[in-house]
Amino acid sequence: MMHEIRPPFATIIHPSAVVLGSIGPGCVIAPGAVVAPNARLSAMVLVNYNATIGHDTLVETLAVIGPGAAVGGWCRVGSAAYVGAGALIRERLQIGDDAVIGMGAVVVKNVPDNAIATGVPAVWRS
Repeated sequence: MMHEIRPPFATIIHPSAVVLGSIGPGCVIAPGAVVAPNARLSAMVLVNYNATIGHDTLVETLAVIGPGAAVGGWCRVGSAAYVGAGALIRERLQIGDDAVIGMGAVVVKNVPDNAIATGVPAVWRS
């Protein structure tokens, strides 16, 4: 059961990270990460080492973006979704709540809630 998230939570941004969008409370932005202009991170999001969040993308509460992953522009990454290391997500896609994107996956289609997407190109299963 999820508990209500209530601030204040520390927001940590490594000095080598580039944040040009907005971030919510409790986010952690690791070394080398990039949050592009107009990207929005909700509360408690982790953007790992050298990951990139594209412009105009929304990353919902409790999502994790793995090391070296790249999320294209105009995307939505759902609440508590996990994007594995080195995964690539094409622009204008929706990644559902609680979805898992496997390491190195190349996502070219929307992924529904609670699905697991793996491979190149990624295919999903519920």
